Amino acid sequence: MATKTSGQTISELPSGVFKTLHKILPTGALQARRQSAGAVALYWRYSIGATSERVLIGLYDASAAPKSLEPTTAGYSIAAATRAAESLAIAHHRNRANGGHRALVNAQRESTHAVEQARQLAAANTLKCLLMAYCDHQQAVGRSSHKDARSIFQLHVIKA
Repeated sequence: MATKTSGQTISELPSGVFKTLHKILPTGALQARRQSAGAVALYWRYSIGATSERVLIGLYDASAAPKSLEPTTAGYSIAAATRAAESLAIAHHRNRANGGHRALVNAQRESTHAVEQARQLAAANTLKCLLMAYCDHQQAVGRSSHKDARSIFQLHVIKA
């Protein structure tokens, strides 16, 4: 009995059913699922401990060259999806002591959040803000020099 190719398996795939296409080294498997609209999504499925998870790689592009290793604008060939799944599997395997893929995703999310907070903080803490806060303080304590200070700062610092 001849085994089916991944393309044949995908073409016969019913809607809503996950089908394992082949194993991914060092860990996991490449799976496909036909969506109700007819498009086929490709997933990398892995396990860590007693839990397993599917990670969306992208849509299957039946018109892509079978041996192309890069995704097209329409989606992934099986070879390109395998390559993407392998890179995820390698990162997961290297980091499995710390929680694997899920821990990597969480760390990346936290890093992105920290960078965004730093950007917001840098935007709020500028020399202009400091100088204007000084002028506001001078005004709050009742000093008339706050007007001169504002004018000097505007002319010689902010506009300059």
